[in-house]
Amino acid sequence: MKIEKHKILKERLNSSMTKKTIALLLALLLTGILYACDSVPDTSDINSDSIVSETGSPSDPTDTFLSLIQNGEYQNAVNLYTASIAGNATREHEAEDLLRNYCIDVCNNLLGNQCDTAQAETAMTTVRHIVEETGLLSSEYETLFNDVQAATASKAAFAAAEELKALKNYADAIASYRKVLKTDADYNTAQNGLSECTTLWKEAVFSEASGLADKKDYLGALALLDEMSEVLTEDNEITVKRTVYVKSYIDMIVSDANAVFVTPEKDYAKALEKINAALQHYPENEELNTQKEYYSSFAPLNLYDANPVRGEASTQETDTDTYGNAYEKSFWAGYSGMIWNETDLTFDLSKSYNTFSAVIYGRSNKIETQNMTLEIYADGNILYQRADIADNTTNPYTIELDVTGVSELRIFMGRGRGAIGSGIGMTEIFVQRTVK
Repeated sequence: MKIEKHKILKERLNSSMTKKTIALLLALLLTGILYACDSVPDTSDINSDSIVSETGSPSDPTDTFLSLIQNGEYQNAVNLYTASIAGNATREHEAEDLLRNYCIDVCNNLLGNQCDTAQAETAMTTVRHIVEETGLLSSEYETLFNDVQAATASKAAFAAAEELKALKNYADAIASYRKVLKTDADYNTAQNGLSECTTLWKEAVFSEASGLADKKDYLGALALLDEMSEVLTEDNEITVKRTVYVKSYIDMIVSDANAVFVTPEKDYAKALEKINAALQHYPENEELNTQKEYYSSFAPLNLYDANPVRGEASTQETDTDTYGNAYEKSFWAGYSGMIWNETDLTFDLSKSYNTFSAVIYGRSNKIETQNMTLEIYADGNILYQRADIADNTTNPYTIELDVTGVSELRIFMGRGRGAIGSGIGMTEIFVQRTVK
């Protein structure tokens, strides 16, 4: 029966079909094939040859699964997975391998300039949806995604570096070139750009710094070098130039300090001011610290604030003399009520000072005059002595003594003949180095 039907059909075809009809049918068939090819999205931007199943067939659901991923049809891919892959351990494993390798290819294609960042982002968005809805690669997706993000950052860094270089913003260009990954197809170009920017930037900065140094603006020159060294951290040429400018700056400051140091008791402070200003920039500099110690040695020392090696003193933070003049930080001797007070102190000068000075004043407002004694010793030898200092009539006066080479200085203030009054005081008690 089948044969008879076939025979009748053949006869009908022979009798009714003409060459023109056959030609028309072939044309229609060809048109349909071409339309079907045109309707498939173009996926050539991302190379996925490596992830096509070698054993799959056109009807294999894992192959279709991959095609849907490539086309960005994540919902259809999810539906296919649920209907034809889930529950089949072999297919699940194969689908997961396909998805993993697809992510790897996206990353490699991006680094190899075979797709752009927008395409890569779209591809990984598709993968993310599939991961969320199928559970495939749930433990690996973040790592794979981060790899693509790193590749994206590398491409962005290269593009930015090229633009910054064109704008002659060499510092930022260098920083961007350094972010380009070694696996990036643009890595070698980035390295060449990095080298070129480094050379051009150094030439420009060195020239500007040299101009500032010629004007003795060493801090300005050093600021430029320090800014550059924050980027070029291990550049020996910068280190060498910086060392030269630092030395030039220190030498200038030392010279300037010495120039103002004419009369030590007046100008040591100006010298210290210059040294201390430089120490703000270079606090560990040995030469500056040596100079600070030297000039500080000329500062007067108030013995009221010093620690004696022996003896005791009657002291007053504030005091008033016979004539109503006020003083601060005084030694004194005399009566306070019915109690006698005196001062007998020894200080270690270590042969470091040249002058001793002090102001002497009476402390009594009584009518009757009482005489007080003041004695000053240098290494046991009397240096100054007066036994008739009136407690109520003595006008304030200054004593100045040479203490050059003195190791120990003793100050004694006590009662004179028949003294029972308020006594005398000593203030502004200074020793000072004056010899260079």
